[in-house]
Amino acid sequence: SKFIADSSIVYFDRAARLAERLGNHDKLYDALLRKAGMLIHTGFYLAGSMILDTVPRDAMKGDNLSRYYNIYRGLYHDAYQELGSKPEMRSEFVAEYEAYRDTLLALLPENNNNSLREREKICARNGDLEEALALNARRMDSLSPDDTQGRALALYDRHAIYFFYTGHPVEEHIEDLLESAILDIVSANQDIGSLRYVEHYLTKIGDLANAKR
Repeated sequence: SKFIADSSIVYFDRAARLAERLGNHDKLYDALLRKAGMLIHTGFYLAGSMILDTVPRDAMKGDNLSRYYNIYRGLYHDAYQELGSKPEMRSEFVAEYEAYRDTLLALLPENNNNSLREREKICARNGDLEEALALNARRMDSLSPDDTQGRALALYDRHAIYFFYTGHPVEEHIEDLLESAILDIVSANQDIGSLRYVEHYLTKIGDLANAKR
């Protein structure tokens, strides 16, 4: 699903049909939710939300219920970020995002990585940067050395706290950003967020050859 979205959607559909024939509702909802998440992640918000509308929330439990709220959280998070020029709609979508986020947090264990990350972002936005960094450190400690994707994201988030919320110059914490970019490449996770900011930094200091690379 990280590499060929069209093919993954085909297999999600096959999984859903098979689960339906077997009468396995948990697997059916799992396949539908994963397909909806894939569509939303690739920008097809309406198509993804239409699938979510077909999944009965009251019938779900466990991981499926957490995934349901997490996908809605992601839908409204991505949507409000696209609405910078429409403050009235943006505030409405922010409220929806926060509602789904808070419901998800109520379902997840406190030491769950997703829970730690969401609480870290809440603290950073509220100006409690010391607690945000402490939660980031807990995330890093909880990840296995083999979890390159998780470590890359945690390092990127730590850079974001220092750069976006405390106003530190990029060069003061460039190691976090560089390590995040390296881990993204090593894990081939298709995430270019850290690389983009490395490029911006290299351009800023005049190293155009490496910025283009």
